Amino acid sequence: LIDSSITLISPAVQENNIEILKKYETVPPLPLDRMKMTQLINNLLSNAIKFSPAGSTITIGLSLKQENTSNWIEFTISDQGPGIPDEQIPYLFDKYFQVKTAQSISRKGSGLGLAVVKHIAESHGGYVHYSRNKEAGSTFTVLIPLPDDNS
Repeated sequence: LIDSSITLISPAVQENNIEILKKYETVPPLPLDRMKMTQLINNLLSNAIKFSPAGSTITIGLSLKQENTSNWIEFTISDQGPGIPDEQIPYLFDKYFQVKTAQSISRKGSGLGLAVVKHIAESHGGYVHYSRNKEAGSTFTVLIPLPDDNS
C-alpha cells in the first residue's frame, strides 16, 4: 500500500526535488480496509509533500512495536517542513482545522485530511499522534494493533 501511494505522488516529489527515504521492517499482513488505509497514507504523504521545502527528505517508516503487552504495526511519516506551532497542536486532528503559519498561507486544503487519518486509524483499533522533529519538521505516527494470533 505504501509503495503504491509513493508512486501516485511521485510527480509532486520529482517537481519539488524531494527525496523519499523508506525504512521498512518486515511486518505480518493485517486484515485492513485497504481503501481506507490507502487514503490514510495518501493524506499523510500529501501533507508531508505540501509542507516540505524543495530538496528536502521525507522519511517513511514501517515497523513492529511492542507497547505494554500489545504488539502494533507502526507507520511513520517524517518531513523537514516548518513544523506545527505549539498552540495549534491540540486542534490538529479536528475537522476543518488548518495549521496557520507563514509558510501555510499559500497552501490550499480542506482541513479534513488529518481528521480523516485519525478516524481511519481509530476504526482499525489504533491511533495517530504528532511529534515535532528536533531539527525541523514533523512526524506523524500511526499505530495499528496486531491481532492476538500474530503476537
